[in-house]
Amino acid sequence: LQAHASWPAEHTTITEAEETVPAGTYRGFLYRVEQEGMVTEAFFARDLPGPPVRMVRRRDGKAEMTMTLVAHEVEE
Repeated sequence: LQAHASWPAEHTTITEAEETVPAGTYRGFLYRVEQEGMVTEAFFARDLPGPPVRMVRRRDGKAEMTMTLVAHEVEE
């Protein structure tokens, strides 16, 4: 699974950011990957390990795939 979310360093920029999605507002890191006509933006929340809170993949400026965290519950 680790390779599934790996991007080539020479095509990737990482910036600190804040993202608001239906599940809330999170501080974390925005990964922007540009290669072969495709741009992928994936925002990973600092306090939520696992998949990105929001991810968009565009080819030639058109969204091909989007993923957004809509709810987050903690079981006790």
